[in-house]
Amino acid sequence: MPERRGDRWERCPEAGRDGTGVVGVGWNGLWVVGALPDGEVRALRERYGDAPWDRGAADYRAELAGWSGPATDRAAAQGLADLMLGHVELPEAEEAEEACLDLLKATPPAGVFVSSARKTHPAAALCHALGPAATARLPGRFGSFLRTAAELRTELPGAQGVLEVDGARRAAVTALVDRWLDDFGDGSLDPADELLDGPLRVLRFAAATGCGAVGLWRTY
Repeated sequence: MPERRGDRWERCPEAGRDGTGVVGVGWNGLWVVGALPDGEVRALRERYGDAPWDRGAADYRAELAGWSGPATDRAAAQGLADLMLGHVELPEAEEAEEACLDLLKATPPAGVFVSSARKTHPAAALCHALGPAATARLPGRFGSFLRTAAELRTELPGAQGVLEVDGARRAAVTALVDRWLDDFGDGSLDPADELLDGPLRVLRFAAATGCGAVGLWRTY
């Protein structure tokens, strides 16, 4: 799995895609949420546009409307997995994401969240557990986003309302995260609670320091 070690990110050597472009049997999903200086976010947006962050989705609201069914339903879960992996990754998207990862090397640990899982995506597990209505209140598309400081301040209250949960709601969300990982992956390296607490911590850090933020997920 990719890890942040000192000032560099490393890839898992056995993971990746096969020659057909289909995710191979030994792949890992990575989700990174990090704070970036507002000027860097604006420069990234000017250089790459919105395509790397919406991941080729023509209409996110239509995707959310089409993703339905109870969270415990396997078909609904598979539908979400297909949505997240069903778009062709644009060459410029990988370049943009690499640029973000390079910039995140200068972000302090409090401003970066990283989660990885074998044979699935941590962001997919969280979105599945939250459901479509709550997922729509998170920045971007299924955890993939690039936001200026002003945009982040506008969207932070919605994200807080979704991620800052406790009691029965937290127990239900974390149980569904664990079920997703059992059904689609080989387990996660982080407790399920971290998928709620980690991104929220970073978004709050970014807002408090006048930064923008990026969320990206990749397949290795």
